[in-house]
Amino acid sequence: MVGPSVVIAAVDGRPPISVTVGGHPAFAYYEIRRAVAAAASIPVERLRIAPASDVSVPQKLTCSVRNRSESATVSVEPFIGDAVPVTVDHADTIADLKFLLAGRTKLPAEAHVLTLINGSPLSDGTCPIPPRLRLWYEIPSTVPGRGPAHRSVPVPIGSLDSAHTTLASVLQRSFKECASFKFLGTRDWNDEHTERRHSYSWQSYQDVYKRCRNFAAGLSGLGLQPGDKVGIMSVNRAEWAITDFTCMMFGFVAVTLYDTFGADVIEYIINHADVKAVVVSQNMLPQVSKCRSKCPSLKYVVLMDDLPIDRAFKGSGFTHRLSQIEREGSSRPSSAGVPTKPEDIVSICYTSGTTGKPKGVILSHGNLVAATAALNLHLLQGGTQRLQPGVDTTISYLPLAHIYERIAQLSALTRGIGIGYYSGDTATLLDDVEILKPTVFPGVPRVWQRIYDKVTAQVNESGWVTRKLFQAAYDTKLSALKANAPNPDSGLLDSLVFKKISNKFGGNLTLMVSGGAPLSARIATFMRICTRSAFIEGYGLTETCAMTTLTPLSDTDYGHVGIPSSCCEVMLVDVPSMNYLTTDKPYPRGEIWLRGPNVFLGYYKQPDVTKESITSDGWFKTGDVGLWRPDGRLQVIDRVKNIFKLAQGEYIRPEHIEGVYKMSPFITNIFVYGDSLQTYLVAVIVPNKEEIVKYTSTHGFKGDSRALLEKDMRKHAQKEGLRGYEQVRRFVLVDEDFTVENGLLTPSLKLKRHDAKIRFEQQIKEMYSAGEVSTAGTTAGLQSKL
Repeated sequence: MVGPSVVIAAVDGRPPISVTVGGHPAFAYYEIRRAVAAAASIPVERLRIAPASDVSVPQKLTCSVRNRSESATVSVEPFIGDAVPVTVDHADTIADLKFLLAGRTKLPAEAHVLTLINGSPLSDGTCPIPPRLRLWYEIPSTVPGRGPAHRSVPVPIGSLDSAHTTLASVLQRSFKECASFKFLGTRDWNDEHTERRHSYSWQSYQDVYKRCRNFAAGLSGLGLQPGDKVGIMSVNRAEWAITDFTCMMFGFVAVTLYDTFGADVIEYIINHADVKAVVVSQNMLPQVSKCRSKCPSLKYVVLMDDLPIDRAFKGSGFTHRLSQIEREGSSRPSSAGVPTKPEDIVSICYTSGTTGKPKGVILSHGNLVAATAALNLHLLQGGTQRLQPGVDTTISYLPLAHIYERIAQLSALTRGIGIGYYSGDTATLLDDVEILKPTVFPGVPRVWQRIYDKVTAQVNESGWVTRKLFQAAYDTKLSALKANAPNPDSGLLDSLVFKKISNKFGGNLTLMVSGGAPLSARIATFMRICTRSAFIEGYGLTETCAMTTLTPLSDTDYGHVGIPSSCCEVMLVDVPSMNYLTTDKPYPRGEIWLRGPNVFLGYYKQPDVTKESITSDGWFKTGDVGLWRPDGRLQVIDRVKNIFKLAQGEYIRPEHIEGVYKMSPFITNIFVYGDSLQTYLVAVIVPNKEEIVKYTSTHGFKGDSRALLEKDMRKHAQKEGLRGYEQVRRFVLVDEDFTVENGLLTPSLKLKRHDAKIRFEQQIKEMYSAGEVSTAGTTAGLQSKL
């Protein structure tokens, strides 16, 4: 697509400068700022972008350098309510203007449609107000059973810059433009290798680019060719990223493996994907050694660590150190990269899978570029252009084998942000965070739940005065949020009460991002208030490169997953068997289908499964059930497959019920099960022994611990409106938590229901044999186990 022409009317008598900027015209405002600043050698803060008067969507724009004292009057037209005239000073971008308007109208920034009142030109005849924008579009469907498609832009886009449509090109641009900025940070071991240092050491963008080129040249020296599969398996660390970036720029296909995979799964993936080389941390060598003889395609194992090589591999020519390959590559001719096209395969991501063998999701350069561009655009529209390249950082601890963290890493790279890796142990994550002091902190519901539990427990254990101060400050900020204040502040109480919590995250947080699974509105609100940071929630899948919808940064209510991202469109489709229909009032409901440049190419070597998942007109069937709110926000409410009927014919949503009971501080984990021949639910519960002991000793609870648990479960069930048939009638208690290691959770921390059913088959039989009671357990009591 041909980009818009831009004229920079320079000051001080200099002649105007013309540049042509690639990319989607509707988003040229963001791209232009960097291009024109470079062309005119003018600080970007002094540039004013204005649309020409003869176009509705900008194909021509005029940029001029001038003072910022002028103002213009605009009509703020929200989707709900009357238009409000507002006068604002100059704004650098659409996002800045909308951000200012949000503060003055108490409406979310994304709710504004901007139109000029009476032309209101500035003194030089230009107008700073962009063309009419919308939050979302509805495209009616003519197919029965399908609802309208929702989009955030007229046409889903794959890139903000037509000159950079592959990861190879995108990465090379970032490495060049951000060469001197800090990029990958690590807490190194001390000299004795007994503990981590209390600071991060950094590699610059230029350093990383050099290492990638050397590594690629070294791999080529071993005989690897573009298109060959390279596996990556370790906890998050700089070498993981360097391997991934090398594959992206030099034509190799990265195959991601969770470091929690057992030898049988590793063997399956290596053989299924025809992996030729696998880059691993030292601790993963035993797993590789177990399947080495059964993997004929595997020619090389590359160690990330400079530690002694296991005797079984030494001298075989099979195992190499990454540093050794880099050194050898540095003496070989290297290129800037391999020519790639958007449709070229860049990675195969094996889903962790709650049932059966993992599926290989084929992702192209275009897929990942589209997702990264959409995330960046969303953040820019919300005002996070204030993140400073070369200064701000994010913490990387969620598995890089999961697409969510990988897209977050690519977003940071394209914006010149530093990435600090955790030390490899989630138990010491907050130590890493306090040292790194990140600006951005990604997480999943399980992380937020644990933080919520820890903070609330500390507040409840504190003195009367502290509890009252906390509640007063919290209520003040909550009221402000409900009044649509984008950045509520409870004054002195805010500093007294919430500063300590904010400091636990380093004190610099401006953005927290949640994904991976639905999050309760209560916890999302709690995190936003207590950390004094923006908090957004997203929805996506590996098949969509994690980007489907995101909540606008200006949203002040939660319980939904936001609006469609710019790279895809979202549609609901009837699920008659579950009584979810797109004609439902007031909320259309149905299975969530997705289409756009971020949607994967298919499942590797599984054409039949691909055909079942993607329609002939390009829609991907997610298996999730959602509803549209009147404000265009999507809410994920169910799974097509994770649902069952009880004997009386009532449908059960186990994930929703588990989420309700997990609100209890006395429950660490829970598995809810229902037999279709029975009329009630049973559960396996992992109790939070520490919290139970604290409560019983502090409050002098006279009953046994099981009675306390039952009482709290009833309280939360009633509070959240669980119907009688949705409430657990019998449960057993187990000491061992559900973990990835014991096979009950996927690496992305989702419950493996089929495996849980098999593991607890005997307990389930015993609970149903005992008959129905009102939330009564079948153990001899918890107190004796504490």
